[in-house]
Amino acid sequence: MKLVIDAVGASTGGNITILNNVLYYLSVIDKGLQIIVYIEKTPAKKYFIFTNDKIDIVTTDDKSLPKKIMWQQFGLHKAVQENGGDVILSITNIGSFFPKVPQVVYFHQALLFIPNKQLFGFFGFSYIIRFKVLKFFVILGFLKAKAIIAQTEFVKQSIVKQLPSIKNKVHRVYSGVPKVFEVQQGKWEIPKKIEKEFKILYIAHPAEYKNFDILFETAKLAKEKNIQFKFLLTLDRSSDNPRYQNFISQYLAKIQAYGIEEYIYFTGSLKNSVEIKEAYLFTDVVIHPSLVESFPQTFTEAMQFGKPLISIDLPYAKEIAGNASLYFKNDSINLLEKILQYQKDSQLFKEMSKKSKERINFFDPMKRWDKLYKIIKLVKNEK
Repeated sequence: MKLVIDAVGASTGGNITILNNVLYYLSVIDKGLQIIVYIEKTPAKKYFIFTNDKIDIVTTDDKSLPKKIMWQQFGLHKAVQENGGDVILSITNIGSFFPKVPQVVYFHQALLFIPNKQLFGFFGFSYIIRFKVLKFFVILGFLKAKAIIAQTEFVKQSIVKQLPSIKNKVHRVYSGVPKVFEVQQGKWEIPKKIEKEFKILYIAHPAEYKNFDILFETAKLAKEKNIQFKFLLTLDRSSDNPRYQNFISQYLAKIQAYGIEEYIYFTGSLKNSVEIKEAYLFTDVVIHPSLVESFPQTFTEAMQFGKPLISIDLPYAKEIAGNASLYFKNDSINLLEKILQYQKDSQLFKEMSKKSKERINFFDPMKRWDKLYKIIKLVKNEK
């Protein structure tokens, strides 16, 4: 079987983590599987992409959102005609409207099907229109796909509720534990100067729904109460992306206004799974404050290193973390209470670390990615 993976549009670390783990584990499950990956030049150069003698990586020029949609409809079709393929696996949410071979859409943009009034208050009118246009094209791709992969039951049911006619082809496949690829490129400079401080790691790129503000507000409250800790944020202050840099400017302004510089440490972007591993091992607690998510890989990444978790009290977090996390309501007082629980109760800290290690067994990668492989095989063989 020759699997075509459309990764044009996969431009963040989370998307690349999905891509790398799909490539690795499907190759282990079926050693004869041939894979061809289409991806843009910038992410292909920026991130480590797993490959072997059965995997071909084909790069395209970087594309705007309209051009990405055009690629899915015309460029991908032409590429499959020229290079062949039995099944298309799209990991960028939008599938082809007229696929010439069976198609599976791996969906991971929960924001489109989980309305959040508080969240949409953060977006400008033009960006809301952008979401509606994107959702329109996502739905068209869903209708033409043979199977749709949702990363959690919560997201699956959210899709089915809005699109009941496709309920029989929506499948829940939890992401497996991300593999740590031993790569040579890049080395995170571990900040030894803050080694003895109580460190809370948040791995996320800047976006409206990532809820960085709750961290800044909690740090402000902690300063008022003379409670010490450090938020580690994986943000790059020197990014040349205008949208990214706009968020950084807003965050820096708020940090200065609150006078909380000593509570925030910017790690810079983590470039590969080795640097990510180093960051987890260095920190004490991992936090997930995002207002909406599909399946943040950071949950299972943290669990495999036995890190205690603090998560926002929302369905996506509870479905993934289970009893391996403390949960906070979206306010600074409640979040600070959870931080203090870990700081003051060493027994609780040890218990939650143990639960984190136990919970990871639920996400055995061979079992989870084998389920995806079986769906792909069924789609290929469907008459």
